Amino acid sequence: QGKRRKVRATKESILTGILFDASGTLYTPTHANKNGRRYRYYTSQAVIKKIGKGNSPARIPAHDLENAVVDRMLEWLQTPTQLLAAFRDETTVAPAQGVLSQILAQAAIAAQRWPERIAADRTQFLKTVIERVVIQQTHVEIRLRVPALLKEILGGGQTVVGFPPF
Repeated sequence: QGKRRKVRATKESILTGILFDASGTLYTPTHANKNGRRYRYYTSQAVIKKIGKGNSPARIPAHDLENAVVDRMLEWLQTPTQLLAAFRDETTVAPAQGVLSQILAQAAIAAQRWPERIAADRTQFLKTVIERVVIQQTHVEIRLRVPALLKEILGGGQTVVGFPPF
């Protein structure tokens, strides 16, 4: 019987399980070591299992991709028109103007306080509100869980008329 090894990774791969290419192939966190330094990547399962080569990159630097996803999330939270556009597809009834103002104000506060959050809290936020990250030919698509995002922004048990239940 082999012995179990403890996890020695010092940085969590925050997109584990939610990163795919355009054809639906999952990317898995991997790493390489060079001169005592660990370089993290997301590698396509198609490459790992040697099941053909698509148009998507085989390996993506984790740090760059994670920073791009976080930057985009913060941009959504700080830009009212973009946040409302993300919500538009999920609404069944137009929410009252006061509710929208509250959501936008809380989103701006959440973005402003982002650097103060501990790493585990930031990771949990992203895993809760992001449904899927898809690597397209020319861009990266981020699909949100809008009800979960509203719950995170508003801080819990509030319900918003017009949005699906949290």
